[in-house]
Amino acid sequence: MRQISTAREPHRALARQFVSFAIVGAGGFFVDVGILLLCLEAGLGYYLGRLVSFLAAATLTWYGNRIFTFRHAARDQPGGRQWMRFVAAMSTGGAVNYSVYSALIAGAELFREIPALAVAAGSIAGLVVNFSASRRLVFNATLGGDSKDIQSRSVANSRRSTSAV
Repeated sequence: MRQISTAREPHRALARQFVSFAIVGAGGFFVDVGILLLCLEAGLGYYLGRLVSFLAAATLTWYGNRIFTFRHAARDQPGGRQWMRFVAAMSTGGAVNYSVYSALIAGAELFREIPALAVAAGSIAGLVVNFSASRRLVFNATLGGDSKDIQSRSVANSRRSTSAV
């Protein structure tokens, strides 16, 4: 029985990381929409305004993921360099995000009236790409952040189950 639960542990750790990433991303969504609305009021337009709001949201989500989602993996990396890597890694997911947003803004009046809907659709489209890039390229994260801890628990559980036989 212990071996089965140990085998599931990496999947649970990955799910926890993804949920944490999504929670931080939800905060980024609100910053993205708020800054976009300010940019629209300032006359920057839908496209330039979204670039500005995306960078603001990316900064918030980098910091949130650094201190929350990938806190164990982020300890030894200088913040400025890590932020630059984060923004670069987000470029693929950001391109997906921005493409969906732009297509919706260009294609339907509803999205121009309520641009938050287009931001939400773009954010969801880029979520998995951004999570994978953050995890592997920016934070070099292992499952649960503490791979040594997971390994030691797995070894201990294996020893218990073999010694019980």
